[in-house]
Amino acid sequence: MNSEYLKKLNNGCAFMPYYISSMGKVTRIFYKDGGYEDVGYSVRKVINDYCAINLRCIKSIKKLCRNITGRKTLMPLYIMENATLIPVKTIKPVIKGDNCIGYINMAYVFNVDFTKSDFILNSGCSIHFLENRETIKKRIADCTIIDRRLMSI
Repeated sequence: MNSEYLKKLNNGCAFMPYYISSMGKVTRIFYKDGGYEDVGYSVRKVINDYCAINLRCIKSIKKLCRNITGRKTLMPLYIMENATLIPVKTIKPVIKGDNCIGYINMAYVFNVDFTKSDFILNSGCSIHFLENRETIKKRIADCTIIDRRLMSI
């Protein structure tokens, strides 16, 4: 991994899949201080790299969060304190099996606007989601449960 990419990951607070006509599917990294940038990697690779630079094993994180929430898929990921990532569907798949799930760090969510279906980040950026209100509420509740459970250890 190059140092420029590592800086992008360290400053990132949301990692969303995005389609660009000239490049295809990329990951849009939203920064803590506002703005965003596109990288030519999948969201899965970006999340794995984010875990790696924070010295965490993605497999053990998934297993731990799975045991706490009881969900097999699409559970929040607790990376470390103030870094719990909530999974959110943000784009429609172009082909069958296309991954459309991005991750937002809950520590940087200012508000959730359910009327517009947007997450509003502390930096003022908004991320549109395609899931219904109840699904998002359950995932936020799962993040809270994971945070409380793991903060008390």
